[in-house]
This record gives sequence, structure tokens and C-alpha cells, in this order.
Amino acid sequence: MLVHSFAFENRRPIPVEVELTLWPGLPSIQFVGLPDQQIKESAWRIKSAIKSQGFDFPKAQQILVNLRPNSLKKSSQGIELAVAMAFLMESEQIPVPSSELLKDLFIYGSLTLAGEVNSTQDLNLLKRISAHSQLVTGSLPELQQNPRMKFASISNLQALKEILIFNDPRKELSVTRPEFDEFLCWSEREVEFLQIAATGGHHALLAGPSGCGKTTMAKLIHKILPEPKEEEDTDCLQARSGWLALAQPHHSVTLRGLIGGGADVNEGEVTRAHGGVLLLDEFLEFRAEAIEALREPLEEGVVHLARGSKSLTLPAKFQLLATTNLCPCGRWTPGIKKSYCRFTLKKCKSYGERMSGPLLDRFQILHFVFNQWESKREIRSTTTKTLIEKIEKATDFRRSRGQKKKNAELTLEELQSTDSSIIRANLLPETLGSERRRLATLRVARTFADLSGEIRIRPEDLQKALRYTYINFQSISRWD
Repeated sequence: MLVHSFAFENRRPIPVEVELTLWPGLPSIQFVGLPDQQIKESAWRIKSAIKSQGFDFPKAQQILVNLRPNSLKKSSQGIELAVAMAFLMESEQIPVPSSELLKDLFIYGSLTLAGEVNSTQDLNLLKRISAHSQLVTGSLPELQQNPRMKFASISNLQALKEILIFNDPRKELSVTRPEFDEFLCWSEREVEFLQIAATGGHHALLAGPSGCGKTTMAKLIHKILPEPKEEEDTDCLQARSGWLALAQPHHSVTLRGLIGGGADVNEGEVTRAHGGVLLLDEFLEFRAEAIEALREPLEEGVVHLARGSKSLTLPAKFQLLATTNLCPCGRWTPGIKKSYCRFTLKKCKSYGERMSGPLLDRFQILHFVFNQWESKREIRSTTTKTLIEKIEKATDFRRSRGQKKKNAELTLEELQSTDSSIIRANLLPETLGSERRRLATLRVARTFADLSGEIRIRPEDLQKALRYTYINFQSISRWD
């Protein structure tokens, strides 16, 4: 009996042929084809599930399972359902589908000892294999099914003993935005920052006194991000939440925990944030070696790991949002004359030097958040619901221009088609510094243009962008 399932390499699903046969011998399940320890242990769950569901397990035969391709070392959370069903078909305890149906049928799910079938955490990585492919998997509660999985049909099993209906119509689910307070109001200054950060997907650093709302704003950005569309990146949704990924490690995280590594070369938080947001609260409290290692993933969108003879390339395209105080007492902020900082200027500089210049340069936006009394009690009139509507409108305008990429990912060549070289030559300061800072300014200006519904970048868009990409960075470098 031959059925199809999946194994994973570098978080990339690879179709696997599960070939099963019965041989005389002691009743057991033997795997060949380079299975890992996780697959080998599944033999006990498969045996218990089959017997618990009232099926017969062979008394004088052993089950031999070959996983092809044989040259690939396999790791899989859900191959045990495929093995169980292949045995039940081989022993004629459940109906065997036609050869045409088996050719496009993929089976993937985990089993409990009682024979219940569950979905797996890596289910959201599965993609359509062919236009007619079908998937048999475990039960998927409404918020756990990934609406981006592209299969002709999906059969959800509660337990092994259920009769399969392979041609069930697939139940489409809409993307589920996390809950938020839609009536919470924001000031004009806060709205502008939240709009450009969420619409453009720009890496942003929020700095300011303790208790001024930096973390609240950073978490809100994840909730108000534009809703992904089917024709765009379909790997970005999490099956468990139905929304974009969010990784929020504690500042005590190690280099291995953040970037990945170890003897088995495991993924880190940057890979778990792929397609979504990596939120680093209290940024300057993180270990220097950990945050400095973010430089390459921020530029390339992947992380290259090499440990001994093993090498691995994992996806790590995320939006970095970081919050921090700029002073040990948490009060000092550029632009505030009386910050009542009880530390010396030397102490403040020492605290800020925990972040290197090249890492700071990776942030496209620097935004200062002030306490309510310091911001002169700005009028808060824009609700979160209205804010999301503006972001979605700007995103729809960007898509109508034929641009699928987020503005934060645009190259200089792609930006040149929507701005004027004359404007760039006359309005961009010569003291901008690195080319990365110049590119960040153009990217943020492109976002301002989208929010205004403009095809081309205007001078006023560049002027607005410079506040976030140049002026604020200059003020933090002076420490005056």
C-alpha cells in the first residue's frame, strides 16, 4: 500500500511516499528511510490508536514502513496518521480509494493513544501540491484552520474509526484579526506613526520615558497590520491564530534562542516571527551578541546557521518593533528640556552605547513617545477602528498600483519609478549618512504618498519622512 504524506526540511514541506507492507514476524512497526526519533516513537501511538478504535492489529505479522525519498533524513509531526491509514487499507479494514484518488491524496495528522486524530503545529506550512490534491488531517477548530492552505478539499477526522468522505467541500475561513479596543482614541501624532509603521511594514524603534505607552503602541501595530491577500505571501498566517505571526521573547533570551542553533540546529524567534512581527521590549536590556546578530536577517530575510557538519537556511522575514528607555532612570528623552534625569550625561551615554551604530541604522523609523503631560495633553480623536480603515485604504491603493511588496522591502530601483530624481537631489540632506538611511527615507516617503493616495512621491512626503528617518536619529546621536 502506498499513500502520500509530508516531511519537513528547513521548515519546507516535502511530499513523502509512505510505502507499507506486512511481513511474517512479531507484531511491531519498523521504519526505514532515515526517520528521526520522533517518527520512530510514533510506532507505539499508531499501535495503541489502532487497537483502541476497535481495529485488528496483526498477531503474527510485522508492519514495515518505507519512507521515500530514502536519501532524505525525515522529521514529521503528522506522518503517523498516514501510516495508520495505510495499514488499515492494506489489511482491508477500511475502504481503499481508487488509484486516481490516491495519487492526489495527502494524509497528515497526529494520533493519541485512544485513536483521536489531531492537527499539528506545522500544518500552516502545507501548500497545494496540485490543482486536484486533497488533504486528510485531524480536527481543526474554527480558529485553528489555516485559510491559506490550498487544497481541492480537506477531510477533517475526529478519530480513526470515522468513515472518510474524501470529496468534502473545503470550508473557507476568513482571516481573523486579533481583538482590539476599537473605541480607544489616539492623538494626531500617534496616528501618523501607527499609520506609517503598519502600512509600510517599516522596522521601528520606539523610545521614551517609562510608562508612556511604547509597548502598547508596538503591540497595537501587530493587530492593525493590513490584512493579507490570497495572491500575496501565504506563509505569513499562523494556523493557530489565523493572523500574522508575533514573537515577543523576553530580554534574557540567548543568541541561540533568538537566532537559532544548537546541536540539532533548531529555529529561533526570528524564524517564528517570519511573515509577521518580532517585538523586542526593553531593547537595550537584551544581550549585545543577540541583538547584533539581527543585522543579517533584517537585510536578507533569512538566517544562515552552521553547526559542525550541519548547515541550515531558515526564513526570517519579519517587521522588527523595539521599545526602549534611553536612560537608566527611564526619563530622559531628546526634545524635553526638563526630563529630571538623576543620572549624569556620561551614564546616559554609556547606557545608549549598548546599541551599535550599524544596528541602529537598520531601523527605518525612530519615534519618540512622550508622557501625556509632556505632550501638552494632545487631543485624542481618532479611534482604532478608524485607524485600521485608513491603513486598509492605503494598502488597497498600493495594491492598485500593482505593488505586492511592502514599502519597507522596496529596492532603490523599484522606488525610482515612483519618485523624482530632481526631488531627491534637492530635498534629501547630504548629511543623511549611509545609503541605507537614504533608502529608508524614500521607503517611508512612499508610505506617506500611499496614505495620501498619490502615485508619485511628493516633496511634502519626503519632508514628513525625514522627521522619522533622519531628524530623530540626529537628536539621539547628540545626547544633549
